[in-house]
This record gives sequence, C-alpha cells and structure tokens, in this order.
Amino acid sequence: MKGYVTSNRIFEKAANNGIEEACQAIAESFYYGFGVEKDVAKALGWNEKALNWGYTPARYLLAVMCLQNSLTEILFDKVLRGMSYMEQAALDKYPLDIKFFEEQNRSKSAE
Repeated sequence: MKGYVTSNRIFEKAANNGIEEACQAIAESFYYGFGVEKDVAKALGWNEKALNWGYTPARYLLAVMCLQNSLTEILFDKVLRGMSYMEQAALDKYPLDIKFFEEQNRSKSAE
C-alpha cells in the first residue's frame, strides 16, 4: 500500500507537468483504489486529461469504466461511449483491447 501512495505522489507531479502516462496511472489508482480511496469521478477527471492527448490506454480505461457501469451517475451514454472508446483502442492496436475483443468473439462462438 505504501508503494502505491509514493507512486501516486510521483505520478501526480508528472501528470501536472503534462505527462499523459502519469495522468492515466493516477486515473487507474483512483478507479481501483490503489493507495487512495476509490473515487470514480476523480478517476474520470484524470483519465480525460490523458484522453485529450489521445493516449490509447486511457481510451481503454474509459471503456472499461463505462462497460462496468461505474459511470452511471456521471455519463448518461456510458455503454455507447464505452464501446466507442473500446473500438478506437482496438484500431490503435492496444493489446488489452485486442484481448477483450478476442474473448468476446470466443464467448459468442461458444453460444
């Protein structure tokens, strides 16, 4: 836990200096509660900063947030928006996103 707190402090400094990876790392910390109290609104805020720079892992995280219904009270179009970001991350060939679509296709084939 202490490692997360220290990392978050470093990431926040870097994020405030415009490092997109750091913004997305802080977003994950708030989303999953790594070293901080879980706060989806703060996670979304930090993640949107990374999205503004077109950072693909931020697209994927937003898609996950939307599809897990974590943004119910923040975004009214969460599922549609989540799938849109998921598709964009796939076009960017983001590995976790490709894995997501492969798993979706396998589950549909099994039906």
